[in-house]
Amino acid sequence: MELRHLRYFVAVAEDLHFRGAAERLRIAQPALSQQIRKLEDDLGVKLFDRSGRRVRLTPAGSAFLEGARATLGQAERARRAAVRADRGEVGRLSLGFVGSAAHEVLPRLVRAFREDRPDVELELRSLYTPQQVRALEEGRIDAGLLRSPPVHDFLEVLPVSREALLAVLPEDHPLASEERVPLAALADEDFVLPPRRLSPAIHDRVIGLCRQAGFSPRVVQESAGSESDSVALQSIAGMVASGLGVSLTVNIPEGLNNPGAVCRPVYDPEASWDLVLAWRRDESSPVVRAFVEVAEHIVNPPA
Repeated sequence: MELRHLRYFVAVAEDLHFRGAAERLRIAQPALSQQIRKLEDDLGVKLFDRSGRRVRLTPAGSAFLEGARATLGQAERARRAAVRADRGEVGRLSLGFVGSAAHEVLPRLVRAFREDRPDVELELRSLYTPQQVRALEEGRIDAGLLRSPPVHDFLEVLPVSREALLAVLPEDHPLASEERVPLAALADEDFVLPPRRLSPAIHDRVIGLCRQAGFSPRVVQESAGSESDSVALQSIAGMVASGLGVSLTVNIPEGLNNPGAVCRPVYDPEASWDLVLAWRRDESSPVVRAFVEVAEHIVNPPA
């Protein structure tokens, strides 16, 4: 017994007329009659009474009709579910993100993706860049918003935003009144930075930029938290406000909520780097492909 036999049976049962059902099904009437007889042989019962001038359902046929309709309905639901899964319209997406992405980039991408794929379950995980790279490699997340450049052959990346370097200063610092701070102007300052073991991307980039500006930063205090931790910027701001030193970060000023410290953009054309969306190069998930397409649409909107 095949699904097409059930469709043929339901069509005849609804029309109670072989010719009309055959026309609706777009098959020849003799072929339809033959398939119905085969179905009856398979079941071992008569489904239709053909003895009179009109076709009628037998008691077995009436009983079989309800189940046939239910089976066809379930098959259609299964077909639709398969099609939706193949299109990335249903499923689950685990997305990692660094802390600064949570202010603007993450909400914008998630909002657009939810509008486009409302039935996909989203799991958001706050992780710093090295954690995301490991999680992507091990398959624990499907995609991540992390800092460039993640030089790994197994990853594909899409730049989604550019983050500017910010100086965190005591509010009474001479440079706090400036709109932009030259990086070289911080050469004689003490620095508060996240520990490298937690935030190598930030740490190495800051050290490298300072050296390009002609000095090596004098790190006197390491902050708590990491680049993925919402506590990190407040920890840095608290230490800066306490007079322990200045700091450099990529988190946006709106994330600062400490009356004793201020953020100012660093005046240096190279003092920025990309925030990227990363996913596995061999990724085959339709949901991940759909998320990447949404991100590409936002980053490079059609003209």
